[in-house]
Amino acid sequence: MYSYFVSDCDNNLLKEINEIEFEDFKSYKKDLDKFSNLFDCYQNYKESEKIVKHYIENVDEYGTRNLNNVFRTCKYIFMQNIIFGRILIDNVKSYCNQLNRIELKRKILKLEDSDEFKMLKLLRDFGQHFSLPFDNVRIEYNFSDERTSKVEPLISVNELKRNESGNKQNKIFLQSIQDNEISIMNYLEKWSIKLDELYVLIKRDFSSFTSKDTSNFIKNSILCFIENSNDYIPVGLSKMKLLAQNNGQFQTIEFVPFDETALFELFN
Repeated sequence: MYSYFVSDCDNNLLKEINEIEFEDFKSYKKDLDKFSNLFDCYQNYKESEKIVKHYIENVDEYGTRNLNNVFRTCKYIFMQNIIFGRILIDNVKSYCNQLNRIELKRKILKLEDSDEFKMLKLLRDFGQHFSLPFDNVRIEYNFSDERTSKVEPLISVNELKRNESGNKQNKIFLQSIQDNEISIMNYLEKWSIKLDELYVLIKRDFSSFTSKDTSNFIKNSILCFIENSNDYIPVGLSKMKLLAQNNGQFQTIEFVPFDETALFELFN
């Protein structure tokens, strides 16, 4: 005879559930893991976005006497942002293929046709082979506040054209750019908005094929602990066997872990 529970990371048995609820969630988790991966990708992107904006807005804290240091730092933090952005897009496309989400895939292809996502791909591809071609930076200084008010790294379009033969789509997009330099901050703001839109589409899509019974189970048996207390955070479902000879202790037979933050994001 087995018993089933919602458990926390300290193996506390938070709530008893039935076998059907355990097996249904176990089956559902195969798809949930695919969303949790996209949730992680999005969180990584948003963290990199914060790092870029914090550096640009507080560049005086890092010192601006040596512009080479500014260039060097910008190459790193912007490349990090670009890579995480493209990882999210590529993983969403894989998600669509794995779960046969045809309508979502159409919407993603439409987003990919935007200049913001084309630039994201262009810079990712170029950065992988060379390095981000920062060739200038506009710095505005506010003398009354005695601090830098604006830092705007600029990318050389001519340098980007060194890799235009590597990808047909990149070549066509490069030919449409008329300027010699582009502000990466302008593009970052735009592709960040697009990536936020993409993530909203993912959440809506995943929620659309989550059954009402599964949704109610998650809200009433898992999220209730997160919403009402910080003492016990559920991290999985446990299938337990009672050890009668050990004063009512349980032995874990099977454990089904989940990302509680991803569940909270979906169903809160």
